[in-house]
Amino acid sequence: MIIIESSLVAFASTSAFGEQMTLWPPFYPEHPFDNGMLRIRDEQLETFPRTEAKLRQRLAAYYALMTHTDAQIGRILQTLDELGLTGNTIIVFASDNGLALGSHGLVGKQNIYEHSVKVPLILSGPGIPRGADREQLCYMYDVHPTLLDLTGLKTPDTVQYKSLAPLLDHPEVPHRDHLYFAFMQWQRSVRDERFKLIEYVVDGTRHTQLFDLMEDPFETSNLANADDHQDTIKRLRALLQAERIKLNDGSVPYDFSRGQGESFWAGYHQTR
Repeated sequence: MIIIESSLVAFASTSAFGEQMTLWPPFYPEHPFDNGMLRIRDEQLETFPRTEAKLRQRLAAYYALMTHTDAQIGRILQTLDELGLTGNTIIVFASDNGLALGSHGLVGKQNIYEHSVKVPLILSGPGIPRGADREQLCYMYDVHPTLLDLTGLKTPDTVQYKSLAPLLDHPEVPHRDHLYFAFMQWQRSVRDERFKLIEYVVDGTRHTQLFDLMEDPFETSNLANADDHQDTIKRLRALLQAERIKLNDGSVPYDFSRGQGESFWAGYHQTR
């Protein structure tokens, strides 16, 4: 079994191709409000306000890194073929969270928009349908029980996540109907197959976003204040609270993460 994790950390010189790049929507010169991380770490990779010209150069470099990564994975796959191991090898391709590169006025990945929480997940190997896609929601943690199932090993009772193996032969089998996201002490989110709620609490100020991911996959139109979506807001806020309890957000035995959860939820309830 080989697990490949790709992390794009280098930077390539691609100035000749920058002008040809189409930026990912929505491009904003700056994020419309403080999300807690606007001047920290990755966001300092580019000047403020963002400009389309500079972001095109960064996007060209990003695509160059993808091309480089693809070539190196090709070398691994070729070696498996040469060694006669392809037939009994499971390959998992995944990556770290992606950079925003101008979307929503952000450069880094310290956010809960789809461009930064969605990551690639490709499985290849015996028992895995060739060229098939699955649309079900999942966590990366689900890979662990999936690999145990595919290799005939028992999943320990302590594992909290769900195997994707049943989806391989049955594309319509249910898996997860919602996902929960948490970023430090500033952002919490929950989504189902259609709608996504993001709640922010930064320095005593609270912001709410609601996106219809089917109609607005790039999260450009905030529906949080729309009269006809207040029932959706209410439903997703209840789900957010339920998942907080289920996943022990703010109650885990680790000081760092517990403090983040405690801080967010204290501020969240104080700013209602």
